[in-house]
Amino acid sequence: MGLAKGDTYGIKRGDGSRKLWQDVLSGMARFALKAAPHVAQAGKPEVAIVLPQSLQLSVFNRYALEAQQKCVRALYHHARATAYVAGEYQIDLLGDPKLIILPSRGS
Repeated sequence: MGLAKGDTYGIKRGDGSRKLWQDVLSGMARFALKAAPHVAQAGKPEVAIVLPQSLQLSVFNRYALEAQQKCVRALYHHARATAYVAGEYQIDLLGDPKLIILPSRGS
């Protein structure tokens, strides 16, 4: 089932009237369009996180999720760094980062 032409993804009410936050979304869209040329120069982060897919697909997947959450929180909240991810089965997508993080639950 596809979206009908002119579908607004819930931005408008069923009767077609505007929701209160429609102006906010419109302003964000205008900002994104104006900012786009300035972010085109953004490069790939120098840190990569390798996701433990084998653990995610096992009965211990909650440990994989916990390790990933702690890894991302430590990296973003404490180290103020950015990263990209690659699964352990997609190592060819890893590229050449300066730092590779392998999330582990530890003890």
